[in-house]
Amino acid sequence: MWPDGTRYVGEVLDGKRSGRGTIFWPDGTRFVGLFRNDLRDHQAP
Repeated sequence: MWPDGTRYVGEVLDGKRSGRGTIFWPDGTRFVGLFRNDLRDHQAP
């Protein structure tokens, strides 16, 4: 979890977001998709 309340649930590789995961922001929005090297890669359909 980040100091602003943002959190990540998903796969991690070498301490970085990698693979499938979801980011939840404090305002209720979220991103569901793929991550590579700790960055968003593709949004899930």
